[in-house]
Amino acid sequence: MKKRIVKILALFLVICLSLSITAHAQGSIANQIEEKVTTYVKDSVSTMKELIKAEAPAKAQDGKLRSALKKSAQNSKTASENIDLNDYFGGSYLNDERILTINVTTDDPKVISAFKTAAGSENVIIRHVDYRYDDLETLSDSFYQLVLRSPSR
Repeated sequence: MKKRIVKILALFLVICLSLSITAHAQGSIANQIEEKVTTYVKDSVSTMKELIKAEAPAKAQDGKLRSALKKSAQNSKTASENIDLNDYFGGSYLNDERILTINVTTDDPKVISAFKTAAGSENVIIRHVDYRYDDLETLSDSFYQLVLRSPSR
């Protein structure tokens, strides 16, 4: 009977020791994973901060442009000699180099100058396009309504 108890105790100790070693190894792996995740998150946050900082000037230019487009629409209603930038605006975006790119539907230097003034900088890219932003938006809305009305197959 004593031998049996000793065997059971020995087996119990081996199991406890084995579980302890496994838990320690798992804790070590968990620590390694936690360190890698923490490093990745820190690097990602740092990268995002750099991107936001790099985009800030162009975002500010785009904000000025959007404000000018709103004012331009209001001013053109009250004074016929004012240029409504919305008549020539084809959209805008930040390109890969984080430079504001403004799409316009004309090559008229007066209108292009007005867009640069509206953005508050000469450091913008002006690109000629065929369609105004408002026309594309209207077309998109019409297409969306057509899709909604079409019978499902």
